[in-house]
Amino acid sequence: SEKVLLGLATSESYDSVAEFLKERNIAEFKLLHSDPPVVEAKIPLPLVSDLSKLSGVLSVEPKPKKKLMNDVARSGELMNVDSANESGYTGKGVMVIVADTGLDSGDLATIHDDFLNKNVIGVLAENNDKAEDWRDIHGHGSHVAGSATGTGAHENGKYAGTARDADLYFIRFLTDSYDIVDLTDGDFSKAYNAGGRVMNNSWGSGYSGFKGEYNSEAKLYDSLSRKYPDLLILFAAGNENLDFYYEDNCTLGMEAVGKNIVTVGASESYHPEFTT
Repeated sequence: SEKVLLGLATSESYDSVAEFLKERNIAEFKLLHSDPPVVEAKIPLPLVSDLSKLSGVLSVEPKPKKKLMNDVARSGELMNVDSANESGYTGKGVMVIVADTGLDSGDLATIHDDFLNKNVIGVLAENNDKAEDWRDIHGHGSHVAGSATGTGAHENGKYAGTARDADLYFIRFLTDSYDIVDLTDGDFSKAYNAGGRVMNNSWGSGYSGFKGEYNSEAKLYDSLSRKYPDLLILFAAGNENLDFYYEDNCTLGMEAVGKNIVTVGASESYHPEFTT
């Protein structure tokens, strides 16, 4: 059996899909998102053909595996950050949403110096029932949050983030077994209602042969941009182009091809392993 995503025409189509799956003794399925409506199910592959013929099912696609991106922190030389900060663009008055592996200690009383003196809200993703708090057991989330909003206080401003004066709403989507859970409609609405207006996502989905495909993940974030028109959603383009002579035609993650979001890539970066 494999996990698939079923794109539905309307949320009302869920009942007929659920009945179809139950009749075939498929127990592992759920409505993943309501807008656009997407069902995640674990099914035998021969069942795909029958599912695709169901009224109300618009698409059946493999569930992509999410992976972390962004392996280089803020660079004043490459990103022209210092010039932007000196012009007054420091993130003041903005709350940045970061969805990632967790943030430092997960405790405001003991959090890293670079996240003090700002409004920090840390939460577990609604689907993350396999973690006790929003602490970072991986390191990537703290790195990303620091790159975005860290004040640099620990080193007297030397390693400040791009938007050092911005507040932070952090969503931990990594379980204690290092799996990434899907974000829910509730995760987005809570972050937005808390004041989040910029969402940074240094991660993405993909599977062999389907990089850059416009799938349910891209549709979800396009839909969020329509639902929250003053929410700016950013995704990393991806870390796939590790070779100057990369043979694949597209190295973008699936979310990064969204039409209503901002995809951030790099034309150059510091990678000493490249010598030509």
